[in-house]
Amino acid sequence: MENAKYFNDSRVKITVEDVRKRYPEFGVGSLLGDENGEAVAYEVMNYGEITSFARRDREGLVEIVLPGTLAPSLNGRALWPLDCNAHKGNHPYGKEFTERIAVGVFHRGYEKHCFGLVPGRFRFDNGGIIFQVEPNPLSDSVDAILFYADGNMKSYGGVNKLACFNIGNTGLYGMVIPLNHLVEPYQAFTGHSIVWLRNMMADGLSSYLAQIA
Repeated sequence: MENAKYFNDSRVKITVEDVRKRYPEFGVGSLLGDENGEAVAYEVMNYGEITSFARRDREGLVEIVLPGTLAPSLNGRALWPLDCNAHKGNHPYGKEFTERIAVGVFHRGYEKHCFGLVPGRFRFDNGGIIFQVEPNPLSDSVDAILFYADGNMKSYGGVNKLACFNIGNTGLYGMVIPLNHLVEPYQAFTGHSIVWLRNMMADGLSSYLAQIA
């Protein structure tokens, strides 16, 4: 697909020093290694209170796994996840897509919050949660989004059986939303397909990257 090629051609390589500088309040580690012994992914970790359906709230490790390359940003070298203030309404995965989710979470007060999202996949691990970022929404591995904001999303997450959490004392909150949840009845994109969601995010990212070219 043209969008995928455009995205892949524009990816920005990041280093562990870049990650540590960007996330000073997090533990940072390197993962894996290519044939040259270089890291191809980075762990960004902090503890938070995790809420998930049918379980008591608990303290657990929140881990975000970043790939070794990210999309470029309008305001810097790389488009970093968890940066609520960077987008200023110009959301990389599409303003309409992102704001429709924000409306579902915060209702009429959504404009009072800073928020963003990134696609990827997730799993639970020993009571904690791991979200692996995949900046290209057309990737077959993408089955969820990480929606992050400056406000607690516990009331929405509990009602909709979604996992949500705060991230230490950073003032950041996250929620993992599977793509299949977004197309269920009465949700933000009822009646659409997961392929449609991926393409909508890809179109948003393509428009965002076109501003850089």
